[in-house]
Amino acid sequence: MVDKASEQQKRARAHFDSARGVPFRMPRFVNRRPGVDQANEGWAHFSTLIAGIGVYGAIGYGLDRLIGTWPILFAIGMVGGCAGGVYLVWIRAKQNASKGSGR
Repeated sequence: MVDKASEQQKRARAHFDSARGVPFRMPRFVNRRPGVDQANEGWAHFSTLIAGIGVYGAIGYGLDRLIGTWPILFAIGMVGGCAGGVYLVWIRAKQNASKGSGR
């Protein structure tokens, strides 16, 4: 029964490989624009940094308005957001490098 299944697989492969004049099996994915992945990764890092600064800056601004200590918590929120954004970018870059997509 194993021989019959492997024979059917060979026949199916031979039929697929010779279909429509294609002499060999085409790869499933061909990266036609290799620079686009790197640009997308860069924009993702940039937006993470900006979002961290914006979100924590806004939280600091809101707390400053509530408490009445205008620039102090806003500045702390901006610096904390920047530090958090850098940390998240570092973690994401490490994960991408371990997957092999970071170049």
